[in-house]
Amino acid sequence: MQAYCTTGAKSSQALAVVLRRGRSNSLHVSAPMADRPVRFLPQFFDELDSQLAAERGFDGTPSAADFLLYDLPRMRDRLASDFEHNTPEVRGAEFRVLICSGILVRAVTIYAYLDPDDAVAVLAIDIQSTTD
Repeated sequence: MQAYCTTGAKSSQALAVVLRRGRSNSLHVSAPMADRPVRFLPQFFDELDSQLAAERGFDGTPSAADFLLYDLPRMRDRLASDFEHNTPEVRGAEFRVLICSGILVRAVTIYAYLDPDDAVAVLAIDIQSTTD
């Protein structure tokens, strides 16, 4: 279990602990690989808060806390397990992107890069909700 929490962002309070899940071998890996640590930077939470409301909408629109609980852990796992394979390079940029769908949202683009200590740093997010 690793704690990821930053101060100042509303949604970071909802994400006090991200559980690390075990993974089975994938077809392209002959032995289990150690997960990389994943850090969510403060601007990630600022962007999340600007795209999703603090509370679930009457029409079922997910809140930032809903996204953190239901969609983000699976995305974090993909970044941690095989960052290079799951994220194409962006030509001329120092970051990579993870493009995927969620349980609560239609599409998500996560912008991340590798820190010098080999940890994944998640910089930004773009969410397309099911109501868009």
